[in-house]
Amino acid sequence: MLRGSLFKVGYEIFFTPIQPQDKRAAKSIIDVGFDRLGDAVGAAVVAILLRVSLGDPSKVLLAAAVVCSGLALFAARRLNRGYIQTLEQNLMYRAVELDLGDATDLSTRTAMLRTLRSSGFGAVSRRPEERERDPTGYPLDDPEIQAILALRSRNIARIRPVLQQEGLPATLIPHAIALLAWDPVAEEVVTALKRVAEEHVGQFVDALVDPNQPFAVRRRLARVFAVCVSQRAADALLVGLDDLRFEVRFHCGRSLAAIVERSAFVRIDDARVFDLVRREVAVGRPVWEGNRLLDEADGGRFVDMIVKRRAGQSLAHVFTLLSLVLPTVPLQVAYKGLQTDDSALRGTALEYLEGVLPRDIRDRLWPFLGDDVVRPQASVRTREQVLDELLRSNESIMLNLRELRQRMTSQTSGGDA
Repeated sequence: MLRGSLFKVGYEIFFTPIQPQDKRAAKSIIDVGFDRLGDAVGAAVVAILLRVSLGDPSKVLLAAAVVCSGLALFAARRLNRGYIQTLEQNLMYRAVELDLGDATDLSTRTAMLRTLRSSGFGAVSRRPEERERDPTGYPLDDPEIQAILALRSRNIARIRPVLQQEGLPATLIPHAIALLAWDPVAEEVVTALKRVAEEHVGQFVDALVDPNQPFAVRRRLARVFAVCVSQRAADALLVGLDDLRFEVRFHCGRSLAAIVERSAFVRIDDARVFDLVRREVAVGRPVWEGNRLLDEADGGRFVDMIVKRRAGQSLAHVFTLLSLVLPTVPLQVAYKGLQTDDSALRGTALEYLEGVLPRDIRDRLWPFLGDDVVRPQASVRTREQVLDELLRSNESIMLNLRELRQRMTSQTSGGDA
């Protein structure tokens, strides 16, 4: 049963790249000649071994089977090179129709392009000697291959025109994603990928959650998701929030907040977000204060230029995560209030957080808010009263931060002088 079904199906695949006239001749020899001849030779060997007294027949037959298996492995290794050469030759002469657009993963496309390049790109349309070529030797009639080669050329002058086209096709996405690791064009790649992010979100998801992708690719690709609106993109960013590198988690949180703000149909599991916050605040102070960004962050909910130097990236990331499950505006006001030097404003912000955060998160977060932070006493006011006072204090908070910025600017200018 297995020989007539699974074996037969797998066996036929090896004949796919061979031209029909060669396939007919080869299959007859292999199916009739080698297969049946092999059965006859095997039966003859067994009969001879059983007639010759060499010891225990079962051991003798087992030893013979091992020897035959070793010879088969040796022959298979020798045949592998010939098979690859046959595959390349018949791809070149179109024994099998293979469209480059059908291969969407980077490994398959890279292998195919390597084969095409070594064969003179003959598989694209005509035989190598019939192709019209430019002075560099590349075919003129296949713009897609030209675009891929440009993206892989490490030549900025060739890469930029490809990135500046209206929308990258699916075949170019893997090669563009790989360029995120190259600093000279990384920002241009981010811009190009954002234009097609929702259309090709599946490829972006695969790259983001792949731990084998370079750190630079993952951290920059996380920013691309900020323009998406789908649940699939949001789910991928939640997976990205488990990344071992802080900057990847930071940008995943920022992009996820942008998706939630833009789309009312995206659903986020509150318990999952609180678990992520617990992990972020469960670190020691050296790790908390040592988290830095290699790429400058875009403007966001909790990355305010006025308070960035005072708050630090870790606190901004935690508040970004909290904004996924808590009202955004009060959280923004509380975050900025914590950066003022007015004890009353800071106290109101702390009192609000005391009322909305789970107790274990409060206990972990409070030490990171500053050495002078005093945990508020049990409030006699309702949560609504605290919220109302917090929102009314927003203008005072902004004035206080503006004064802080002016003092920081004057101190910097005085130091430079």
